[in-house]
This record gives sequence, structure tokens and C-alpha cells, in this order.
Amino acid sequence: MIERAFRIGNSRERLMEVLSLLANFLIGPEDDYLLTIAPARKEKSHEQRKLFHALCTEAGNQLGYTPGQVKAMVKEEYFGLDQITTKSGKTYTVVQSSEDADRIEYSALIECLLQWAAENGVLLDTRAA
Repeated sequence: MIERAFRIGNSRERLMEVLSLLANFLIGPEDDYLLTIAPARKEKSHEQRKLFHALCTEAGNQLGYTPGQVKAMVKEEYFGLDQITTKSGKTYTVVQSSEDADRIEYSALIECLLQWAAENGVLLDTRAA
């Protein structure tokens, strides 16, 4: 069975539409389904992304690193590292991308950057960024 997600938003009409659709599923005796109702994922905002990159630039300027180096170090601190082995057996260590982070996780990444900078002797002002 293909996993399906239905966006309901805050519309009672859409909720009834989805419930009607679900009621028409043909479920056999051997089937086992799970219905989960959860808040919709909120994507990170443009402002969050802009703030993160501005703070990486500022921290880099003060510590003598490029913004990309700061970003890589903070993402390693927050996400950790992944080991990828190719079919030929060569192993690479990579930092996880922040592209899949939602709004809450990206906020935590920004907090990690602020803490990382402070631990390295730099106080960043989020209002100035």
C-alpha cells in the first residue's frame, strides 16, 4: 500500500471530504492501517534562512573562517556526520543537509550556531542580522 497524506488545514469541509474518502477504502481482513492526525509540517521561512546565513557570515568574519566553513562546522555540531560508502568501497564523511529541516528544527540549528559562536568567544546579535 502506498502511504498517503491528506492536508486538511483548518477546514471542517475538507476534513469531512477526507473522512468520506477514507470511509470508502476497501479494507480486507489481512490489512492493517494506522490513521494519524498531526499538525502540518511548517517549512522554514525565508527570514530564518537569511538570519542563519547572516550569522554564519558574522561569526566567520570575527573568527577568520568563511561563511561556508562556519555553516559546515555548525551543521556537523547539530546534525552530526554521515558515512557513505560507494560501490567501489571508498568511504566519505559528509555533513547532513539542512534543506529538509522544518521551521522548528531550523530554529534549533540557529540556536546551535549562537551557542557555537559563544563557545568560540563571539557574541552574535540576532537583531543586527
